[in-house]
Amino acid sequence: MSLDQSFFPHPWSTASWNGVGELDNEYVLTIRESDGKIDAFALYLLNPLENLAHLLKLLVIPEMRGAGLGVKLLATSFIELDRRGFIKKYLEVAVSNHCAIETYKKAGMCEINRIKKFYSSGEDAVVMMSSN
Repeated sequence: MSLDQSFFPHPWSTASWNGVGELDNEYVLTIRESDGKIDAFALYLLNPLENLAHLLKLLVIPEMRGAGLGVKLLATSFIELDRRGFIKKYLEVAVSNHCAIETYKKAGMCEINRIKKFYSSGEDAVVMMSSN
């Protein structure tokens, strides 16, 4: 949670994070650690009825960005999600977040839609999906 608070532009509240812990059968959290510290994570909300995993958050700490860690983390999490039967993955990302969009493309995701004024700032979102 502290990584989210420190580095994410729109961090979740403590109550939101506590909800994830209480409903662990509906979420998958993939973590990458280095020297005993978390340097990246991906959090998915699972929809078993549609075999769908919704990427809610992907965070790589600033000093590790640009080294392909996001793509590697997505690949690792996709393997686990596939193993669990969640073959479709999707996400929303701000249209201005070009680095994230490129990361998702490198991980095999493609744009399927845009949502006007998706974010509280009024910014549009790109909706991306991958199915293996």
